[in-house]
Amino acid sequence: MNIYRELRKQMTSGSNSNWGSCHRTNQAPYHLPSQVPQPPQFNQPIGRPNMQPGTQPNIQPGMQPGMQPGMQPGMQPGMQPGMQPGMQPGMQPGMQPGMQPGMQPGTQPGMQPSMQVGGKPPKYIKVNNVTQLNPEWQKFQAGQPNKPTSAATNPAALPIVCNMEDHADLCAVSSNPVPLAPEIDEAIMRIQEPQTCAALGVSTDTVVDDLGRLFAKYEVPIGMLNKLMALSELQELEFIIDDSGSMGSRSRGPDGTIHSRWEEAQLRLKELIEILAWIPIPPITIRFLNGPQVINLQRTGDSPQMFISRAHQAIDSAFARRPDGGTPVLERLEESFSRGCGRRIGRYLFCDGEPNGGNLARQRITDLLRYRQSPKDNPVTLCSCTEDDSEVEWMKEAEEIAPYCAEYDDFIAESKEVQEDQGSALPFTKGFYLVGSLVGAMNPDDLDALDESVPFTKSTLEGIMGVTMGIEDYRRYFDSMKNAQRNRPQRTNADRIKREMDWDSYFNEFLNEKWSKNLEIVKWFKATLEGRGHFAKPAPSQPNTYAQSMPPSGYAPAGPGTYQPPYPPPQSQAVPQFAQQPGYGVPPQRQYGAPPPQQQYGVPPPQQPGQYGMPPPQQQYGAQPAKYGAPSGYMPQQPGGYPPQQPGGYPPQQPGGYPPPQQQCGPPEQYGAPRPPYYFRK
Repeated sequence: MNIYRELRKQMTSGSNSNWGSCHRTNQAPYHLPSQVPQPPQFNQPIGRPNMQPGTQPNIQPGMQPGMQPGMQPGMQPGMQPGMQPGMQPGMQPGMQPGMQPGMQPGTQPGMQPSMQVGGKPPKYIKVNNVTQLNPEWQKFQAGQPNKPTSAATNPAALPIVCNMEDHADLCAVSSNPVPLAPEIDEAIMRIQEPQTCAALGVSTDTVVDDLGRLFAKYEVPIGMLNKLMALSELQELEFIIDDSGSMGSRSRGPDGTIHSRWEEAQLRLKELIEILAWIPIPPITIRFLNGPQVINLQRTGDSPQMFISRAHQAIDSAFARRPDGGTPVLERLEESFSRGCGRRIGRYLFCDGEPNGGNLARQRITDLLRYRQSPKDNPVTLCSCTEDDSEVEWMKEAEEIAPYCAEYDDFIAESKEVQEDQGSALPFTKGFYLVGSLVGAMNPDDLDALDESVPFTKSTLEGIMGVTMGIEDYRRYFDSMKNAQRNRPQRTNADRIKREMDWDSYFNEFLNEKWSKNLEIVKWFKATLEGRGHFAKPAPSQPNTYAQSMPPSGYAPAGPGTYQPPYPPPQSQAVPQFAQQPGYGVPPQRQYGAPPPQQQYGVPPPQQPGQYGMPPPQQQYGAQPAKYGAPSGYMPQQPGGYPPQQPGGYPPQQPGGYPPPQQQCGPPEQYGAPRPPYYFRK
């Protein structure tokens, strides 16, 4: 190398060279340290002629100092190799000149840096640490052929994560990675199993992406995947369709168009089939109340697209005829349960009105659903196909009594009910509705609890949405639900109780508990709605410190470090002195102004045996018992006590005596209710 030749030349040159004289005379003349010649440094980069000082090796002549190897002349320092001259520092290779730093390769010049490839803005943004849909993304989606559903157009709704692409976008705008809910990881692993993918006719490498595109089409939260996978544990899915003459009546569908109830049932059935095509499911059977035709759909390894096409053709062929006949719901349900005795079958009844047989048939249907064998393994979904709720009131009554039974209206009516009970922050999309119609009866603690006017816990909401949530995001839902209750119309006494319920004091309980049903305040609230609220309202287990440090939306500051809600604060929870007597419970008049039932009907205190029907001692209620709602005439001088006695005591006796009928107290044989069919008896 040149450096070694230069060194050798200096060592062999004339006497002016100290290195040379030392070599010739073998003497070592003394030099001051400052006079000692220094050899060339071996750690300097090897450059080329005409290069400027400070340049690195392997760069081209004419390049500026600070440029990296591989850069072309004319590029500015700080640019990465592979970039074109004229591009600004900070731009990535593959970007075109004129694009702003921060834009992704493949986007067009003139687009905003936040836009993604193809001009699509990011789906999510963070505002005060709360995740929201990007307004630019909403505008972009509005111009697409497949327009978004209710969640995308509702700015108050929590953003939905539909697939892994959405999850990556959410993590990109979050300061820390956002884990998926544990149940979702397990569901994704199950659906990627080779045996499952072979049955679905899809590849193990693409099944998650293909399913994600379907979820994005209907805006299904990714958390619903785990609930849909539960359908694979059943042995059959049976759809029973009402083909009576009334199904030919015209009604307004979910999309606002006017069509017959028969056509509405056909459309809803085909949408459900599109979801089921991507899930490992048992065979599907479609029957009719009157017609003899039976449609059998079974997976044979064909692709989901082929299965959908084959199923839709069979459905369209069966619905080509006009509906005609009566509504023999009881008879068809009895046949179904008899035929499937001992099996795990999910049943879906599409109906638009009263069953044949009137009230007697309604009661027998309710008993049939209530006392069916293994209700958890035999979920029942009642799908009403009419705008007239009075015609399908029997469905709603059966849902309230029968376990693992759900009732669903059309999408528009159902979304209004959910918004009234859960608030606008819960993203009840078309996909949410479709999945709920399929598996709501199998999930009584969340999907079938949307109409209970009780907040979901943070853990439950995360299971539905599929991703872990920050406290700020959960607080947004909680406040929306709470405000929806305060703004609900007061049509009944139950509405009044819901309006005046103070959920905010129990926020920490909902933040830490798995299920709402486990909370004492929820038990008290449900008992109060059912007229059984005779026990003290539980106090919060811990103060709601979060509400003080992080106010929810809609709060107005009332002073430094404090927040005052725009509504009046809840009334004092002090327990009156008379409520501390044993056997009485806490009368709810301190919140609602009404006495507990036992004060109106003379239920005797336990410590006074033998005085059934007598009013409690007057001194326990104060000098003026009418102050607490006691009716006029509530005085001991009335013979027999209050209220006026009837033969056998109060309340009027029923066959079998007191307690009330069998619907609340036990098996039907004891109190005279119709016995279940023989195939339900053990």
